[in-house]
Amino acid sequence: MEVRVEMELDEEIARDLEIKIMKSAEALRREGLVYLLEHLPYVTGDFLRSIAWEMEPTEWGVHTEIYSDPNKIKKPFYYPAIVEHGSRPHFVPLKELRSWAELKYGLKGKQAYNLAKRVQRGILKRGNIPYKHFKNTIDYLAQNCERIIRDVFENS
Repeated sequence: MEVRVEMELDEEIARDLEIKIMKSAEALRREGLVYLLEHLPYVTGDFLRSIAWEMEPTEWGVHTEIYSDPNKIKKPFYYPAIVEHGSRPHFVPLKELRSWAELKYGLKGKQAYNLAKRVQRGILKRGNIPYKHFKNTIDYLAQNCERIIRDVFENS
């Protein structure tokens, strides 16, 4: 949806409008993160710690950017892209998968090792399946954008 109006605004009204636009951008980001969290099949924290999500108002609307933040995670910067788009078959070190099994399922010792070994074989054979977390979240925000912004303008 796009609406453009050009006019001279009183300074106080312009400042109030700018504040509401900033609050709208933050409300969209916050609701997007809530949606993302509620729809992740599991959470070990690596995925969420590996991304940065920024939204800011621009002259033409609200700009959103979701990107890998190499300063936030020890995993490779492309990790969120692998989760989002999947990957071809490849080798993943057993050590990483074992710590994943311990974090995700609370497994220890031989149980964590056995699960890690099964997952490693699956990734070697089939690769990672894609989870369209960002696409689904952006689609959700596009469908609910007007409601979210209307709530901000009516309640602030």
